[in-house]
Amino acid sequence: MHQMPAPRSPVIAANVVSLTAFALRFLDRGESVVIVNTSLVRRLFEAIDRKDTVYLARHFADDIAFRFGNADVVEGRPAVVRTCEAFFAGIAGIRHEIEYLWQVDADWVVAVMTVHYEKLDGGRLSLPCANTFRVRGGKVSDYRIYMDITPVLG
Repeated sequence: MHQMPAPRSPVIAANVVSLTAFALRFLDRGESVVIVNTSLVRRLFEAIDRKDTVYLARHFADDIAFRFGNADVVEGRPAVVRTCEAFFAGIAGIRHEIEYLWQVDADWVVAVMTVHYEKLDGGRLSLPCANTFRVRGGKVSDYRIYMDITPVLG
């Protein structure tokens, strides 16, 4: 039997234990473990990197709640899509470099990443970021971005 190497980091080891415990909770209840929400989140980041608001709209729940940093919460798919469109119009480019992606419960996904921006004036910068997503019925119903976006907009 092939053994997996031990994680090199205590943080990674703790996350492996946490994910294993999550999976076992479902198995104990007789449910199959299908972790598909992380795939949805990866595809959302790809759409964001393309500035594809049509794709985003198809994958946001009607009643989505969206919060970027310390901005007010935006509610409802049309308002969230308009917010994304306005943000995309203010940058030349964006690319998400995912460092960690965890499905921490049946409907919650957490992403930690570096986001690379190209400003309209040609300047480039990279910022640390963490996002949380709640997924209901295959669509994002809660989307929170934890980041200080001020350097991009300034």
